[in-house]
Amino acid sequence: MERRSELGQLMHEEHFRTLVLICELENRVSPKAAQRPFDARNPEDRHLFEHLLAGLGEIGGHNAFEENVLFPLLRDRDDGELTALLTSEHAQMAPMVQRLHAVTREILEHGVNATRWELFCSAARALVAEMMFHLEKEELTVVQQLGAYLEPGLDHALALRYETEAHRQPRGDQRADQAA
Repeated sequence: MERRSELGQLMHEEHFRTLVLICELENRVSPKAAQRPFDARNPEDRHLFEHLLAGLGEIGGHNAFEENVLFPLLRDRDDGELTALLTSEHAQMAPMVQRLHAVTREILEHGVNATRWELFCSAARALVAEMMFHLEKEELTVVQQLGAYLEPGLDHALALRYETEAHRQPRGDQRADQAA
């Protein structure tokens, strides 16, 4: 039986939280729901947008941990092809995250108008499509395999590092503009 990775469990939980957020976002910009623009007086809308800002703020730190700490340890396993692909996807999504973060913040600070709402929906749909595919790929090719890749002592040390670094704060406790 394959050993369960501590780091893999932490990353899986974060991927799951991100997936939930992305699904909520996808539901909010579905064709029917998007006909009703953001309403700051609606508690569900306000919660989603505030939660979205916090979640988007975590993505940069998460990706940096993978690229700077985890991926270098895994490169020898596949001659770097997988980690190069995942790093490339991070780079492709970074401007999408920044764009969605900026328009979400603008809507929260200045209200919604037709232009801002269309920019939000467009940015959200683009990120949802990329993020869903990326999360699935990372889960199957990296996170679920960490027990086989990392020896227990290193796995434990990396899990502690992952939990304690500044970007690992719970959603909503970190300013979203720090990492995106």
